[in-house]
Amino acid sequence: RQPVRVLRWIAHFPHAVNMNLLELEQANDVPDALNTANTIGIPAQNIIVTDKRGQIGWSIAGIIPKRSALDNEIRTPISWTEAENSWQSWLEPQHYPQVINPDSHRLWTANSRVIAGDAAYKIGDGGFVLGARATQIRNRLQATEKFNEKDLLAIQLDDRAFFLDRWQHFILELLSKDTIDKHPERQQFRQLIEAWTGHASTESVAYRLVRAYRVFVAETIFTHIMSPAINQDSQLNPLFYKRYETPLWQLINEQPEAYLPKKFPSWEALLLAGVDDVVTYFESKKIPLEDASWGQRNTLAMAHPLSLAVPLLSPLINAAAVPLPGDRYMPRVQSPDFGASIRFVVAPGHEENGILQLPAGQSGHPLSPFYMAGHNDWLTGKATPLLPGKTQYTLTLVPQ
Repeated sequence: RQPVRVLRWIAHFPHAVNMNLLELEQANDVPDALNTANTIGIPAQNIIVTDKRGQIGWSIAGIIPKRSALDNEIRTPISWTEAENSWQSWLEPQHYPQVINPDSHRLWTANSRVIAGDAAYKIGDGGFVLGARATQIRNRLQATEKFNEKDLLAIQLDDRAFFLDRWQHFILELLSKDTIDKHPERQQFRQLIEAWTGHASTESVAYRLVRAYRVFVAETIFTHIMSPAINQDSQLNPLFYKRYETPLWQLINEQPEAYLPKKFPSWEALLLAGVDDVVTYFESKKIPLEDASWGQRNTLAMAHPLSLAVPLLSPLINAAAVPLPGDRYMPRVQSPDFGASIRFVVAPGHEENGILQLPAGQSGHPLSPFYMAGHNDWLTGKATPLLPGKTQYTLTLVPQ
């Protein structure tokens, strides 16, 4: 019998919906804005603000429950059959974590953990992502003292794969002369990943193979480790935990015998099987290894909601499928069904230099002559001006 789980979410409470977001319009400075943000009735989100004096600040927008559970319990599901485990009340704004004017003069979030220690326990773990993307953004921000709008857009479009650099080196060391001898498919695998460019570019075969290898090895190791839990609940995904990179990297480098699945005589055998599994996967898909480019997999297929109800309209209203660079663990976040919902860079008072990119453009009306206008700029990363150009058309609404 599958276990039963009950989710309690902030959005289920009536007072999680209020209009305090509008009060941000009346905030005078960074502390005022952050104190207001702490009262907004939404599930908790990062918020970063600045003011005309050049102050910057970070905090949480949304309500946060006041937990009474022990620190080592709040990061995992716990039973509320005991009253002391439940949420006692709501955190008062004066107890919210805030960061104002850090010494680095930089702030970034990227859906990652921003703080640690007691402040992090107040927030809890809502599933923040691995810090690879945040680290890459931080490094770009710290590398330069001054930025213009195009510099900041370039950070959003950064598709460099620093996160997987060490995996590429690891595989090259694994595929030595001894381990590829009499294995032509492993030799080809090595030759293809030697063409590593460090980018999740559409034409890169090396990126796709290195990325696939990491996933296959992780599935093998964590399926074994989690097998008792999976036996209890077959729906558990061994890779659901988003931040498994640290234990995974430690395991494949330290290679403890206690964590080696019994079907493998050694850790080297397990790690080489990862290469063989990738090769077998592409053979099963009838894709020659040399043709397995990242763009072939990372092809965006953007569909208008109406096409889901009326499939015959799909050719007329859906965007064309396009291979795109980027991935989940870099600033240019991109997958076949997910990507940046907006790229927006503007300095107040300098709107003429502002940049705005929107997937599918602004119209959203399939019969409009401007349907999908601007979409190609979002695809290619072209800096679309925020402000309109010279007026070409005028729409006049006349009441009956």
